[in-house]
Amino acid sequence: MSYFNVDLSGRQPNIDSEQHLTNYVKPYLQQKLIYTEDGKLIDENGLAVMMEWEEYIMMRQAQTVTQNGGRVLNVGFGMGYIDSYIQKFGVEEHWIIEPHPDVCKKIVEDGWLKKPNVRVLFTRWQEVLEHLPQFDGIYIDTWNESLVPFFEHAKNLLKPGGVMTFFNNPREDTEGLHMARHEWDAFEPWADIEFESFEIPTIASEEEQRGDGMSYWKPDQKIYWNPSIRLKRN
Repeated sequence: MSYFNVDLSGRQPNIDSEQHLTNYVKPYLQQKLIYTEDGKLIDENGLAVMMEWEEYIMMRQAQTVTQNGGRVLNVGFGMGYIDSYIQKFGVEEHWIIEPHPDVCKKIVEDGWLKKPNVRVLFTRWQEVLEHLPQFDGIYIDTWNESLVPFFEHAKNLLKPGGVMTFFNNPREDTEGLHMARHEWDAFEPWADIEFESFEIPTIASEEEQRGDGMSYWKPDQKIYWNPSIRLKRN
Protein backbone atom coordinates (compact mmCIF):
# COMPACT_ATOMS: atom_id res chain seq x y z
CA MET A 1 0.00 0.00 0.00
CA SER A 2 1.28 3.46 -0.86
CA TYR A 3 0.75 6.49 1.33
CA PHE A 4 1.63 9.10 -1.29
CA ASN A 5 -0.23 12.33 -0.70
CA VAL A 6 -1.71 12.99 -4.12
CA ASP A 7 -1.64 16.74 -3.53
CA LEU A 8 2.13 16.86 -3.06
CA SER A 9 4.59 17.53 -5.86
CA GLY A 10 7.98 16.30 -7.04
CA ARG A 11 9.90 15.06 -4.04
CA GLN A 12 8.13 13.07 -1.39
CA PRO A 13 8.98 9.82 0.37
CA ASN A 14 7.47 6.57 -0.83
CA ILE A 15 5.76 5.85 2.49
CA ASP A 16 4.49 2.32 2.05
CA SER A 17 3.51 1.30 5.57
CA GLU A 18 1.78 2.80 8.58
CA GLN A 19 5.06 2.47 10.51
CA HIS A 20 6.85 4.61 7.91
CA LEU A 21 4.05 7.15 8.17
CA THR A 22 4.41 7.23 11.96
CA ASN A 23 8.17 7.71 11.71
CA TYR A 24 7.81 10.63 9.30
CA VAL A 25 5.74 13.00 11.41
CA LYS A 26 8.35 15.62 12.32
CA PRO A 27 8.16 18.61 9.95
CA TYR A 28 10.95 18.78 7.37
CA LEU A 29 12.12 22.25 8.36
CA GLN A 30 12.61 21.05 11.95
CA GLN A 31 14.72 18.06 10.95
CA LYS A 32 18.51 17.98 10.96
CA LEU A 33 19.89 17.65 7.42
CA ILE A 34 23.31 16.22 6.61
CA TYR A 35 25.44 16.54 3.48
CA THR A 36 27.25 13.21 3.21
CA GLU A 37 30.65 12.56 1.67
CA ASP A 38 29.15 10.07 -0.81
CA GLY A 39 26.90 12.66 -2.48
CA LYS A 40 23.63 12.71 -0.57
CA LEU A 41 21.51 15.18 1.32
CA ILE A 42 19.72 13.19 4.00
CA ASP A 43 17.29 14.02 6.79
CA GLU A 44 17.47 12.81 10.37
CA ASN A 45 15.55 9.65 9.46
CA GLY A 46 18.31 8.73 7.00
CA LEU A 47 15.98 9.49 4.09
CA ALA A 48 17.67 10.84 0.98
CA VAL A 49 16.23 14.22 0.13
CA MET A 50 18.56 14.70 -2.84
CA MET A 51 21.36 12.65 -4.37
CA GLU A 52 24.33 13.02 -6.70
CA TRP A 53 22.70 10.96 -9.49
CA GLU A 54 20.27 13.85 -10.09
CA GLU A 55 22.96 16.24 -11.30
CA TYR A 56 22.30 15.45 -14.97
CA ILE A 57 18.61 16.30 -14.52
CA MET A 58 19.55 19.56 -12.85
CA MET A 59 21.89 20.45 -15.71
CA ARG A 60 19.20 19.88 -18.33
CA GLN A 61 16.62 21.84 -16.37
CA ALA A 62 19.07 24.70 -15.81
CA GLN A 63 19.40 24.89 -19.59
CA THR A 64 15.63 25.29 -19.78
CA VAL A 65 15.33 28.15 -17.29
CA THR A 66 18.40 30.07 -18.51
CA GLN A 67 17.56 30.01 -22.21
CA ASN A 68 16.35 33.64 -22.06
CA GLY A 69 19.10 34.88 -19.75
CA GLY A 70 17.80 37.81 -17.73
CA ARG A 71 16.44 37.25 -14.23
CA VAL A 72 16.08 33.64 -13.03
CA LEU A 73 14.52 32.26 -9.84
CA ASN A 74 15.29 28.94 -8.18
CA VAL A 75 13.19 27.80 -5.23
CA GLY A 76 14.95 25.10 -3.19
CA PHE A 77 18.77 25.04 -3.11
CA GLY A 78 19.24 21.39 -2.09
CA MET A 79 22.75 20.30 -3.06
CA GLY A 80 23.29 23.39 -5.20
CA TYR A 81 23.45 21.57 -8.53
CA ILE A 82 20.93 23.63 -10.45
CA ASP A 83 22.19 26.90 -9.02
CA SER A 84 25.74 26.01 -10.04
CA TYR A 85 24.55 25.35 -13.60
CA ILE A 86 22.51 28.55 -13.66
CA GLN A 87 25.74 30.37 -12.84
CA LYS A 88 27.64 28.42 -15.49
CA PHE A 89 25.11 29.14 -18.23
CA GLY A 90 24.94 32.81 -17.27
CA VAL A 91 22.10 35.14 -16.28
CA GLU A 92 21.89 38.78 -15.25
CA GLU A 93 20.14 38.14 -11.93
CA HIS A 94 20.01 34.86 -10.02
CA TRP A 95 17.49 34.63 -7.18
CA ILE A 96 17.39 31.73 -4.69
CA ILE A 97 14.73 30.98 -2.09
CA GLU A 98 15.67 28.50 0.66
CA PRO A 99 14.17 28.13 4.17
CA HIS A 100 15.94 25.15 5.76
CA PRO A 101 18.51 26.29 8.38
CA ASP A 102 21.09 23.62 7.48
CA VAL A 103 20.84 24.36 3.76
CA CYS A 104 21.00 28.10 4.43
CA LYS A 105 24.20 27.50 6.39
CA LYS A 106 25.72 25.68 3.42
CA ILE A 107 24.71 28.50 1.07
CA VAL A 108 26.64 30.95 3.25
CA GLU A 109 29.64 28.64 3.73
CA ASP A 110 29.91 27.98 0.00
CA GLY A 111 30.10 31.69 -0.75
CA TRP A 112 26.85 32.21 -2.61
CA LEU A 113 26.22 35.56 -0.91
CA LYS A 114 29.47 36.86 -2.40
CA LYS A 115 28.45 36.23 -6.00
CA PRO A 116 27.62 39.61 -7.54
CA ASN A 117 24.45 38.58 -9.40
CA VAL A 118 22.97 36.34 -6.67
CA ARG A 119 20.20 37.33 -4.29
CA VAL A 120 19.18 34.80 -1.61
CA LEU A 121 15.94 34.92 0.36
CA PHE A 122 16.28 32.78 3.48
CA THR A 123 12.59 32.07 3.94
CA ARG A 124 9.71 29.88 2.77
CA TRP A 125 8.42 30.70 -0.69
CA GLN A 126 4.93 31.04 0.78
CA GLU A 127 6.10 34.07 2.75
CA VAL A 128 7.33 36.04 -0.29
CA LEU A 129 5.26 34.73 -3.19
CA GLU A 130 3.07 37.82 -3.47
CA HIS A 131 6.08 40.16 -3.37
CA LEU A 132 8.36 38.68 -6.02
CA PRO A 133 9.16 40.44 -9.31
CA GLN A 134 8.75 38.82 -12.71
CA PHE A 135 11.34 36.40 -14.05
CA ASP A 136 12.63 35.17 -17.41
CA GLY A 137 13.07 31.69 -15.96
CA ILE A 138 11.67 29.92 -12.90
CA TYR A 139 12.59 26.60 -11.29
CA ILE A 140 11.12 25.04 -8.16
CA ASP A 141 12.16 21.85 -6.37
CA THR A 142 11.16 21.49 -2.72
CA TRP A 143 10.53 18.60 -0.38
CA ASN A 144 7.25 16.97 0.66
CA GLU A 145 4.82 19.85 0.17
CA SER A 146 2.09 20.95 -2.21
CA LEU A 147 3.32 23.27 -4.95
CA VAL A 148 -0.14 23.91 -6.40
CA PRO A 149 -0.40 27.43 -4.91
CA PHE A 150 2.98 28.27 -6.47
CA PHE A 151 2.00 26.79 -9.82
CA GLU A 152 -1.27 28.72 -9.88
CA HIS A 153 0.47 32.00 -9.00
CA ALA A 154 3.39 31.49 -11.40
CA LYS A 155 1.41 33.14 -14.21
CA ASN A 156 2.04 36.40 -12.36
CA LEU A 157 5.77 35.72 -12.02
CA LEU A 158 6.66 34.89 -15.62
CA LYS A 159 7.67 37.65 -17.98
CA PRO A 160 6.21 37.43 -21.50
CA GLY A 161 8.31 34.79 -23.23
CA GLY A 162 9.53 33.45 -19.90
CA VAL A 163 9.74 29.74 -19.11
CA MET A 164 9.20 27.72 -15.97
CA THR A 165 10.00 24.15 -15.05
CA PHE A 166 10.18 22.05 -11.87
CA PHE A 167 11.41 18.73 -10.51
CA ASN A 168 8.85 16.54 -12.25
CA ASN A 169 8.00 13.10 -10.92
CA PRO A 170 4.89 11.72 -12.65
CA ARG A 171 5.49 8.24 -11.19
CA GLU A 172 3.18 5.72 -12.90
CA ASP A 173 1.86 8.41 -15.32
CA THR A 174 -1.34 6.45 -15.83
CA GLU A 175 -3.09 9.34 -17.62
CA GLY A 176 -0.21 10.05 -19.98
CA LEU A 177 0.04 13.67 -18.86
CA HIS A 178 3.75 13.27 -17.99
CA MET A 179 3.06 15.12 -14.73
CA ALA A 180 0.65 14.59 -11.85
CA ARG A 181 -2.99 15.41 -12.58
CA HIS A 182 -3.20 18.09 -9.86
CA GLU A 183 -0.11 19.78 -11.31
CA TRP A 184 -1.54 19.72 -14.82
CA ASP A 185 -4.81 21.19 -13.54
CA ALA A 186 -2.89 24.04 -11.86
CA PHE A 187 -1.05 24.96 -15.08
CA GLU A 188 -3.58 24.26 -17.82
CA PRO A 189 -5.84 27.33 -17.34
CA TRP A 190 -2.99 29.76 -18.00
CA ALA A 191 -0.06 27.90 -19.54
CA ASP A 192 1.14 26.15 -22.65
CA ILE A 193 2.93 22.97 -21.57
CA GLU A 194 5.57 21.23 -23.67
CA PHE A 195 7.94 18.40 -22.78
CA GLU A 196 11.48 17.40 -23.57
CA SER A 197 12.19 13.77 -22.71
CA PHE A 198 15.59 12.25 -22.04
CA GLU A 199 17.04 9.16 -20.42
CA ILE A 200 18.50 9.58 -16.94
CA PRO A 201 22.06 8.19 -17.10
CA THR A 202 22.16 6.83 -13.55
CA ILE A 203 19.48 6.30 -10.89
CA ALA A 204 20.23 5.21 -7.34
CA SER A 205 18.65 1.97 -6.18
CA GLU A 206 15.80 2.08 -3.68
CA GLU A 207 18.23 0.73 -1.06
CA GLU A 208 20.65 3.58 -1.75
CA GLN A 209 17.84 6.10 -1.51
CA ARG A 210 16.62 4.47 1.68
CA GLY A 211 16.82 0.87 2.84
CA ASP A 212 13.32 0.61 4.27
CA GLY A 213 11.54 1.42 1.02
CA MET A 214 10.96 5.17 1.37
CA SER A 215 12.57 6.04 -1.96
CA TYR A 216 11.45 9.16 -3.81
CA TRP A 217 12.29 7.98 -7.34
CA LYS A 218 11.65 4.53 -8.79
CA PRO A 219 14.82 3.09 -10.41
CA ASP A 220 12.84 1.74 -13.39
CA GLN A 221 11.53 5.26 -14.12
CA LYS A 222 14.38 5.95 -16.55
CA ILE A 223 12.80 8.59 -18.81
CA TYR A 224 12.63 12.12 -17.46
CA TRP A 225 9.87 14.39 -18.76
CA ASN A 226 11.19 17.94 -18.52
CA PRO A 227 8.30 20.42 -18.78
CA SER A 228 8.57 23.86 -20.35
CA ILE A 229 5.72 25.99 -19.07
CA ARG A 230 4.95 29.33 -20.71
CA LEU A 231 2.11 31.83 -20.71
CA LYS A 232 -0.62 30.81 -23.14
CA ARG A 233 -0.29 32.31 -26.56
CA ASN A 234 -3.32 34.35 -27.63
